[in-house]
Amino acid sequence: MLDILILMLSSWLVAVVFIEPRIRTKLTPLGLDPQIWVGLLGIFTFLLTVFQLSVNWKGRSDAHRRSLDMYVNVKRECRYLLDSERELDFENCKGVMARYDLAATVGTPLSEKEFLYQKRHHVQKLAISRRLGTHPGTSIAMLRVKMWWKDNFESN
Repeated sequence: MLDILILMLSSWLVAVVFIEPRIRTKLTPLGLDPQIWVGLLGIFTFLLTVFQLSVNWKGRSDAHRRSLDMYVNVKRECRYLLDSERELDFENCKGVMARYDLAATVGTPLSEKEFLYQKRHHVQKLAISRRLGTHPGTSIAMLRVKMWWKDNFESN
């Protein structure tokens, strides 16, 4: 979304700068002087770009995606090993353990807060999936509300 916003503001900025003065005033909101509006657009676009560089959401997202892909491959290989008829000894599992360690090393760690959020999301998803397996007509939104109410206000 931030990329799209920056692209739109940059396009608007270019449009205001390079068009005929009569049209420029129509692209300037609130009756501002077009030159002031160009300056404000430029500053705001610059600040958003600096913010985007500092938070590096795309870089972190890519790192998490790479970690996920590595863990998925390790899980798949573990499943193959467990389904095979071979005896599971250290030698047979050494390659999988090495790739697991590599995934943990390369991966981007989650903060405790983010880990708990993601775990809650995953457990909720499992509970909703189990409920839908036996009651396919259940409203997911209502089920979320019901789970929230039960977990927060009803005694266990």
